[in-house]
Amino acid sequence: MSGSAGAERGPGVLAWRACPEGTSEVDMGPLQNIWAIISLPDNIPIVLMLGLVGYFIRLSFREAGKHDRLIAEGRKDDVLKAMQD
Repeated sequence: MSGSAGAERGPGVLAWRACPEGTSEVDMGPLQNIWAIISLPDNIPIVLMLGLVGYFIRLSFREAGKHDRLIAEGRKDDVLKAMQD
């Protein structure tokens, strides 16, 4: 290969296009790059776990908000009952 800057790229390159000078350059946007990384078979379980973590964080904050409202209303004893329901 020639010594041009766009001619050599590492593994995992998805799209190549010919430049007017005859060199090759990667034509990949940021979302395509992210998709190339997360769609690899080794990374799919990690992405699914991140989704589950996000879901349970949302769930815990929602429950904490309910309990805070009960405490603000002066119904502190009802918090345990709400958690058991």
